[in-house]
Amino acid sequence: MSNFPGTPEVPNFHGVEVLDMMFGAGLGPGNTGIGFTLISYVGFIRLLSVVDPNILPTDEAVEQLNQEILHELDILNQFT
Repeated sequence: MSNFPGTPEVPNFHGVEVLDMMFGAGLGPGNTGIGFTLISYVGFIRLLSVVDPNILPTDEAVEQLNQEILHELDILNQFT
């Protein structure tokens, strides 16, 4: 995957504003238990987490993990 800086303005593609972007690839084959995708786009950051159900069996448990990650990012943001 490549990472390129983009414009802070909302891009316009043939007259349609691109307001949001998402990417997810899943865990793929093999012994991967947790996967994360982090995308920044037009001033926002999206975090997508995919967890093997043998580690976290419910969507609620994955959401709790997401909330804990966001809490840690908020703490780090206090030092910038």
